[in-house]
Amino acid sequence: MKFKFKGGIVMGRATESKSEQIKYFQTRLKLIADMAASLGEDATSEDLSNLMNQIEGVGVKLNRFKKDWEKQTSED
Repeated sequence: MKFKFKGGIVMGRATESKSEQIKYFQTRLKLIADMAASLGEDATSEDLSNLMNQIEGVGVKLNRFKKDWEKQTSED
C-alpha cells in the first residue's frame, strides 16, 4: 500500500513564522489521519512503520518549533 499526500504545503519546506508552523502541523496531522484511516486488512508491517515514522517526524518538528517559540519569547 502506498500513501499519496495531498495539500498545499510541501512537507519538507522550512517554516519560520508561527502561523506557517501551525498550518504545517494542521496539514501534517490531517495527512497522518488519512494514512491511519486508509489502513485495512491488507495493511503490512511496512505500512505501520511508515505511519510510525510520520508520527515520530511530527514529534521532532514539535520539539524544534517549541524551542523556536521559547527563543522568540525570551528575545521579546
